[in-house]
Amino acid sequence: MALSERQSPSRVQGMTSSKNDVGATVEAAANTLAASTGVTDIDDILDRIGQFGSYQQKEYASIFYTWLSLAAATLSLVFVSPTAVPWRCLDTSDMECTSEEIQTSTDSMNNLCSIIGGNRTYAWEFTKPEDTVTAEFGLICAESWKTSFLGSIFFLGFAFGAALFGDLSDRIGRRKSYILALSSMAVSMTLSAMATSYGSFAAARFIVGASSSGVGLVSFVMSSEIIGKHYRTKTSMLIQVAFACGEVALAGIAYRVPEWRSQTFLLVALLTPSLVYAIWWQRESPRWQQSKNDLKGATATLRAIARGNRRAYPLHLLLVDPPKVAAAEAVSIKSLFTHPVLRQRQLIMMTGWFTCSFLYYGLSFASSSLTGNPYTDFTWSAIAEIPGVILAMYGMEWERTGRRGTLVSAFWLAGGACLALVFCVTSSPAVRTVLAFGGKLGISGAFAIVYVYPVELFPTSARSGAIGLSSMCSRMGGILAPQMILLQQFGKAAPFVVFCVPAVVSALASRLLPETRGQPLPQTLADVTPGARTPDVSSGSLPHHVTICKEYTDAEVSWGHNKEHGIPLLEQNPRQE
Repeated sequence: MALSERQSPSRVQGMTSSKNDVGATVEAAANTLAASTGVTDIDDILDRIGQFGSYQQKEYASIFYTWLSLAAATLSLVFVSPTAVPWRCLDTSDMECTSEEIQTSTDSMNNLCSIIGGNRTYAWEFTKPEDTVTAEFGLICAESWKTSFLGSIFFLGFAFGAALFGDLSDRIGRRKSYILALSSMAVSMTLSAMATSYGSFAAARFIVGASSSGVGLVSFVMSSEIIGKHYRTKTSMLIQVAFACGEVALAGIAYRVPEWRSQTFLLVALLTPSLVYAIWWQRESPRWQQSKNDLKGATATLRAIARGNRRAYPLHLLLVDPPKVAAAEAVSIKSLFTHPVLRQRQLIMMTGWFTCSFLYYGLSFASSSLTGNPYTDFTWSAIAEIPGVILAMYGMEWERTGRRGTLVSAFWLAGGACLALVFCVTSSPAVRTVLAFGGKLGISGAFAIVYVYPVELFPTSARSGAIGLSSMCSRMGGILAPQMILLQQFGKAAPFVVFCVPAVVSALASRLLPETRGQPLPQTLADVTPGARTPDVSSGSLPHHVTICKEYTDAEVSWGHNKEHGIPLLEQNPRQE
């Protein structure tokens, strides 16, 4: 064989050395990429391993079920402590107590109070004293205020729990806080079912309120933190459909198991699967792990998501610490009231959140006495929430309405329905049911929107504070809502007069908000200042020399160089056949 067709030993050795040099160069390049262009945004990884795959769907289903139980625990007082309970006369010898028929209405309770407050004592009885706290603890007449006060105590605990578990979930993690809230909720509900006095029952309901707030808050955050950005808004809104389904289930449970202690024990049993799942199968949020610099744990969770979605985890993706917000860009809570644009948005959002909670829970409590059948009334009121949320979800994305138009329309619908009920409260049951359905549909849609809207209205460093203040106003609405039932003693229409006022105010105020559909999230104060918006970097429109994350094979690696910053980068080199 000719020498030219053969390789000399020195030539072969040189080629081997060259290959080793190339391999070392490639390895060094990969290390440089990992060091200089690591992935800080988990959304970038979710784009590759699945934004809403089998793993996320399983986790979302478990939280969806939890919200069913959460709704039942939140609104169980509608059936456990109603203002009107069945009673009848035993002695019909006197004109003041003549009917032996069972009576259950606000007017009949007023009649009973007149009999009890008279100069003579007449024989009467609760027909089913074991069915309600109202009858068992004698919460009627002069003590009737205690029934509505139970609702206020619950929502006072709700406000306390939001602050407590919001802080805990940031300190000790989402999963531990979730398990703690579920355990506390199960124990406190059990204690409420075993209560022997009004005081012990009220104390237990306070803890139930705090615990249920923690369950709802932490589970909502957990689900949103593992779902990709393209599905996050819809799944966040659809979780409220679970709450509506839980209300429908509550009406069925209360009808089949009317005795309040047994009913409460059954609700505890329904909560148990959520607790078992959280203890044995729930994983920590990778976003929380990243925020605590537990990059190893966050990567392990992301790999578990990839396996659950049957996706290969990209080996060249490296999770790194998120960038710190510069002090000059930080926005304090004070700025929410001193900056003119932020102040207007904050006040409108606080008013809107108060209105949503006030009307939502107020209509839930008041609707159970519209036609005389609390189970049917409550069921229709709950069913109305489902189309309300779905219509709001699609209305927000419709070009003609967007966020602002849909929110304004929802408030007008809720306020108009309440105003119509003022004049139609003595009309046929069908008319009242339709109007109550419309009111609940409108306010449910508005509630779904105000959960999403603030995220798009406030810059990053002020977003949590803005939502926290709005949530506080929402709790105030929940605390006041049960007290509106007491207004029924002045007439059945009285509560609806009060309900329509904040709805109209919120509808008018919401017109001043900007439309945010299709707009990038604001990052700094400049982004919310008219005429001073900074270039968006969240949508992916970065300078050509910046690479956030890519996947490479050894044959596609070549050197590039960032001339502006002096940082070596790897760029994709198309295969040359």
